[in-house]
Amino acid sequence: MMPGQWLDDPTRRYRKRWHDGTAWTEFVTDDGPASIDPIGAPPPPPPSQPWAYGQPGTYPTYAGAPPLGYIGVAILAIAVVALAADG
Repeated sequence: MMPGQWLDDPTRRYRKRWHDGTAWTEFVTDDGPASIDPIGAPPPPPPSQPWAYGQPGTYPTYAGAPPLGYIGVAILAIAVVALAADG
C-alpha cells in the first residue's frame, strides 16, 4: 500500500487533494488550512459569460483585430504628429 499524500486535485476544484494510499478523500487544500469537499460533489457551474471584466487575461478580443486600446493610442499618436507638423 502506498502512503497517504497530498496530490494535484483530479477534480481541479482545489490545488491539492489527499490520497490515502488507496483512494481519493474529501480533504482538500489550496496551500492553506485543509477543508472538506466530497469527491462525489458536482463541479461548480460554469460562468454565465465566457469572460468577465476585471479578471486578468479574460478581456474579449476578436480574431484578426487588435484590442481597441491600441487603435486609440495609434490615432492619438498620428494626431499629435500632425498637429506638431502644422507648427
